Amino acid sequence: MKIIDCSPEPQENIFTTKLKEACRTLFSGSSWREEEQAKEKIVKYLQGVLNNRFYMLLEVQLEGFEAPMPAIIVGPTGIHVINISAVQGVFRGNGDIWQELDPRKNQYVSAKPNLITQTAEMAHSIESYFERRGFAVSAEPALIFSSP
Repeated sequence: MKIIDCSPEPQENIFTTKLKEACRTLFSGSSWREEEQAKEKIVKYLQGVLNNRFYMLLEVQLEGFEAPMPAIIVGPTGIHVINISAVQGVFRGNGDIWQELDPRKNQYVSAKPNLITQTAEMAHSIESYFERRGFAVSAEPALIFSSP
């Protein structure tokens, strides 16, 4: 698998890197580190199972979509939009309903963010992007957890 990192890489020194990490932790909590580690883990795994006929695009920023998409795989099987998550817990999804088991109540409650809806919206954004450019494509959404 060939990897293309689409994330913007401004010239940074150690001070700006540490400042950026501090700001990210302040505004997003420490979960961004876990998400980055999850992405690295899944990318490494997929490198071992997908051959050179596949391309993985990382951190793709499409116009009209707020956050960059963690990963898109393009290959002989089509376009696959991959939402990689480090979230842990017991979840269940049914259609667009996303619930997490509350261990105190021992019942399922709505979970935020709704990763099913989020992943489907990413795939739809890819399809819309190409449709506006005159191409009819189908993008398959996939939600992958880095921890069982």
